[in-house]
Amino acid sequence: EGIEYLRISGTFCEAGHFIDTGDIVLNPNRHLVLKDITLVAPYGSKTGHFVKARALLERDAGKLDQIVSHRLPLDRLGEGFDALLGRYHLDGRDAVKIAIDPWQS
Repeated sequence: EGIEYLRISGTFCEAGHFIDTGDIVLNPNRHLVLKDITLVAPYGSKTGHFVKARALLERDAGKLDQIVSHRLPLDRLGEGFDALLGRYHLDGRDAVKIAIDPWQS
């Protein structure tokens, strides 16, 4: 379902499925061609890679502020998706990259 939320020419990275979780419904024309998406699915990732990535993100957290346009609490997740699905505007500013902070109130 994440592909539905991509903007035109967006990139979808499917990572973290270490087991077969079943089939999905995928319409190549609607989901891939008309949206002109890039779909990547890295193979060979191990749990340790996610631990290292988290450490890098925590170390360089200040750099993320340069690309994250909005930080929203979990209860505003829907608003964030709506903004990225077409309005591209949220709280009076352009929505570029939205981070969800589940502990923010």
